[in-house]
Amino acid sequence: MSQSILLCTTDDFPGGSTVTDCHGLVFSSCSAHAIGQRVSEIKDRALEKLRTEAGKLGANAVIGVRLDVSVATRPADGFSMENVLTLVTAYGTAVSVTSTD
Repeated sequence: MSQSILLCTTDDFPGGSTVTDCHGLVFSSCSAHAIGQRVSEIKDRALEKLRTEAGKLGANAVIGVRLDVSVATRPADGFSMENVLTLVTAYGTAVSVTSTD
């Protein structure tokens, strides 16, 4: 279900879709002890959760999608994966869109 929810970084959809209803702000975050390639996996999980939250509100799209990536380390303990925590936060506005084509 959530895969059918469209994500767009702009405030409208190109190509003939119109926003017909606004359902409100949706937010998700995921974290893991990760760097490098695993950060992409965390991002994907955060976006999937964003889609799920939008679907709960009855939306079929999220506009104005933004991602924030934060990395926290404990340098006093030395560098290792256990000392690096990556947090990916995703947010946007849940809306209903219809095609005008």
